[in-house]
Amino acid sequence: MDAGNHVLYRRINRPHPSLTFERLTDGLIAFRTMYTGKLWLEVMLVRGLNDTEGALREIAGWMEKIRPDEVHVVQPTRPPAEAWVRPPDEASLARAKEILGNEARIVLPAVGEFDLSADQDLLKAIAGIITRHPMQESELMRALEQWSPGDVRETLQSLADSGRAQVVAREGVRFWSASDAYYDSGSHRGA
Repeated sequence: MDAGNHVLYRRINRPHPSLTFERLTDGLIAFRTMYTGKLWLEVMLVRGLNDTEGALREIAGWMEKIRPDEVHVVQPTRPPAEAWVRPPDEASLARAKEILGNEARIVLPAVGEFDLSADQDLLKAIAGIITRHPMQESELMRALEQWSPGDVRETLQSLADSGRAQVVAREGVRFWSASDAYYDSGSHRGA
């Protein structure tokens, strides 16, 4: 639930045309009436879009109708699809907590723990994880510690040279991801 109106919903989430804001909100409200378990919603804040007082108040209005047990306020930390996307500042996070209410929890950026020890093929292990989502270079090195650092670096360089992977810098941190050209071509399927 990253937006309180259809314009921001389209801008932030870029959904398929058949997935409308109304369909999302109606579905969440209907689900809540049937579901008796704990319902947690996630709100990803993007600086300058949905972290303003007005945008947060619109989201809070929908939260009153949906009645989640918790609202997890998160921020974009991995390289996003659009380079201009930035995480909110501390003042925006505090404003979100205040406006979204007692159910809101600021969820700090996760430090991933990925166990790739079962993988026998280093190339497939790396390609598999970075195709699903960009991964910090330091996390990738920790997840692949069963292999020698030299082998990991050589494999990463081979992926980069072949066009299957790329390094993306975000807020001073290096991430490895499947390259856009490789991913868009569909070549990653079955890799």
